Amino acid sequence: MRKFCIQMFIGFTVIGSIMLLRHKGLYLLFYCLAGLFLLGALMPPLARFLHFIWMKLAFFIEWVITRLLMCIIFYLVFAPLGLIMKCLGKDSLDRKIEKEKKTYWKEKVKVPFKPVNYERQF
Repeated sequence: MRKFCIQMFIGFTVIGSIMLLRHKGLYLLFYCLAGLFLLGALMPPLARFLHFIWMKLAFFIEWVITRLLMCIIFYLVFAPLGLIMKCLGKDSLDRKIEKEKKTYWKEKVKVPFKPVNYERQF
C-alpha cells in the first residue's frame, strides 16, 4: 500500500505542477490529493482506505467504459453491416424457411486424412 500511495503522490504532484505552470485552476485539487496520498504513505490504515476507494472508482470507470465501447462498436460496425447485408439480400446464417425441404441438414464434405496436415497446422 505504501508503494501505491507514493506512486499516486508523485503522479498527482506532477499533474498539479503542470496545471500550475499552465495557469489552470485545478492545481490545488491535485496538490490536495497528493498530500492525502502522502499521508497515506505514512499511515497504513489510511493507505488501505485510499486504495479501496481508488479501486472502487477504477471498477466504476471500467464498467462505464466497457459498455460505452461495446455500444459504439455495435452501432458503428455491426448495425451498419447488418443493414447493408439486409439491403443486399444476404443471409449468412441461412435462416430461410423452405417448407418443401425434407431436412435442413447439411452433409459434411469428406476430406481424406493426411497426417502431414496435423504436423504443421499453421
